[in-house]
Amino acid sequence: MRTSAEQPHTRSCLTAPTNVTAGAPISLIKGNGGAVGRWAGEHGGVADLLWDDVKCFFNPDLMGSLPEVRVPTASVEDWQAVLNLVSEKGWKCQYSEGEVVLPVPRAEAVLSRLADAECPDLRVWPTADVLAIFRFHAADEVDFDVDLRELQGQGRLDVFCGFLRDIGRRLGKPVLMDPEGDSGHPVLGFDVEADRVVVFADPQIRRSAGQDERSAAARREREEREHRQRDDRGRGGPER
Repeated sequence: MRTSAEQPHTRSCLTAPTNVTAGAPISLIKGNGGAVGRWAGEHGGVADLLWDDVKCFFNPDLMGSLPEVRVPTASVEDWQAVLNLVSEKGWKCQYSEGEVVLPVPRAEAVLSRLADAECPDLRVWPTADVLAIFRFHAADEVDFDVDLRELQGQGRLDVFCGFLRDIGRRLGKPVLMDPEGDSGHPVLGFDVEADRVVVFADPQIRRSAGQDERSAAARREREEREHRQRDDRGRGGPER
């Protein structure tokens, strides 16, 4: 289990620039970033992140297709707040246990299920083309994953940042994205004090070939499993 004392920091292959305090967010805000619509940053129309600055963090070949996004030091109440947020925002969603689709329960009921019960998940579509899957692995960490192949370009990046911002603001806690297979080393996320999504590493520095080789087999296995599940359950989302 990941510890609650984790602080955002860079991996050995994603070293912070020498003129930035270790673990501190790196500002990548420039101009208006072409941000449009309700998902654009709420800072004078400026996007939280610019695609050209952070696109390597959304490269599946470098980061894995299915990074984990998490809220550490969470609680059952935080999980319920997320469920309430999904309902209030009117986001499409689908809750299932195994292959059975069910009404969305209370968070307490999901998190108190027996260990050998069918695995629950909540699929949430903040927009029609972006899917987040909440896993309910533990009460003390809100966790979900996204598919980086769905998050390409400034428009999709704005959607993703808006989604993290909505969750982080509702909970008053950071929302962190870890590269696939590298839990506990977030590269970007919602920062409570900054009130926006920031990066925690220099996005221009690439992972080494040796690290890619060591993680490739595990990444492919997980990707194949997750992609089969996504295909089996449909990509368009439930009818409202």
